[in-house]
Amino acid sequence: MLNQISFEEMESWVCGDKFIDIDLVRRNTKLVGFSADDEVIKNFWEIFESLTQPDRRRFIKFCYAIERLPQTDEDWKRLKLEFTIVELKKTSKSNKPVPADDLLPEA
Repeated sequence: MLNQISFEEMESWVCGDKFIDIDLVRRNTKLVGFSADDEVIKNFWEIFESLTQPDRRRFIKFCYAIERLPQTDEDWKRLKLEFTIVELKKTSKSNKPVPADDLLPEA
């Protein structure tokens, strides 16, 4: 079998596809405190779509510490992976300002 596939196909199987499919990411995105119709979410997708593939990979690497994502919805589910956009809370439950370090993204 290994003699019948190219190194590109093997790389894709092992590492994932270099191409970031926005529709696939969108289908596997969880919104917390937002709806898909909110202006901020529409703006996010518009900006994400305008990025070049290398810039999309950099963004994904920033979020996940990997440059490549699963290639199918089934792979996303099998890996229990989802892209989550969470509404920023500027105050804690006690109405005290949230420390700036607590506002940084987490992977």
